[in-house]
Amino acid sequence: MTRSAPCQGIVHSDALVSAFGPRAVAGRLEVLGASVTTRRLASLEDLREQLTRWPDGPSDRALPTTTLAWTQAAAEAFPPTTRPFVGVASRDAAAAIAVMVERGVARRLQFPGAEVIGEPTEFPYGTLQALHELIEWLIATKRPIALWRVPAQSPATGLLARAARGRAWCVVRAGSPSPVLALQAGGADPMAALPSRKRNHLRRMLDRARALGTTDLVVERISTRNHAALLDDLWRVEDASWKGRRGTSLKRSAVGKFFRRYALLAGADEVVTVTSLRIDGGVVAAQLGVTHRGRYWTLKSGFDESYEAVSPGYLVTSAAIRHAAAEGCVAYEFLGDPTPFKSWWTRDVIPNVNIALYPYRSAGSIPALAGDVAHAWLARLRGHG
Repeated sequence: MTRSAPCQGIVHSDALVSAFGPRAVAGRLEVLGASVTTRRLASLEDLREQLTRWPDGPSDRALPTTTLAWTQAAAEAFPPTTRPFVGVASRDAAAAIAVMVERGVARRLQFPGAEVIGEPTEFPYGTLQALHELIEWLIATKRPIALWRVPAQSPATGLLARAARGRAWCVVRAGSPSPVLALQAGGADPMAALPSRKRNHLRRMLDRARALGTTDLVVERISTRNHAALLDDLWRVEDASWKGRRGTSLKRSAVGKFFRRYALLAGADEVVTVTSLRIDGGVVAAQLGVTHRGRYWTLKSGFDESYEAVSPGYLVTSAAIRHAAAEGCVAYEFLGDPTPFKSWWTRDVIPNVNIALYPYRSAGSIPALAGDVAHAWLARLRGHG
């Protein structure tokens, strides 16, 4: 088997942001002939300064979850209890990056906040060679690794499986897929592609809304000036639903803190928007989205259930889809899991996989595997309950 070339410029840090603590670790570790240094980073911005650019992947479907803004917001909203670290495999201007945190008694490596946010993600990379070297280094750490909802077509999936041969048990299972609506080039009205019964439904719901008062569908870009007010409206209407009653709304969870921070950070470089339905000036439904690499991605949405009779979620989504098409986006991506609401708009999905690695002769593999088996059995029992 041919060995990969040594990784260049790998950084292994015991802290990503200053809030993680003042610890500093000095040392060197030889992995695949590469010099791996350990030190503290004051912030993720320091990492960006060391690179020509934060890698976003050569794929035409680069995920917003691989960006520095997403990573930094997740690290701040879900601070780890143990020392996180960063791995960077760099070749000239191209790089591959792994920002990982340890979770549980198994000290399993995963992306910050991944188990809470639950969105598809992967390693940001500039070239396949850099990604290959990064994965070789991760396997060599001999830590259990858990990655949820990695796009099945991502090269990381195959590279992880191949790198694990003879060194770790690699389990790849089908994950929750990602619904996606393709948009026509040229800014054609995407509503025209819907069946007539669905177009008629949207028209009836808009007429009902107008019967209640002056109705507006508005798309506004997030900025440092307006982000608090726009997000407050979304948080309020989402809380006025079953999510508020269950205590899982953005207003009542750490996920809300994450999306507030992400919207502000991402808004500096990308188009982050809030689409809202307003009746007599009051917001009754809203959606947060980001345009990334020519695709529109829904982040969070919600509506006031007292206006359920006008299908506010459908009206807001129709406005966001029209806006995405007018801006030249090639697709409207529904983040989150598939739901009947999303399948109303599209039956197309992009497959994802869940990847678990249990290194041989690693103390963390036994508790990690035991926990996963127990979780699977509990899920099966609930499904038959």
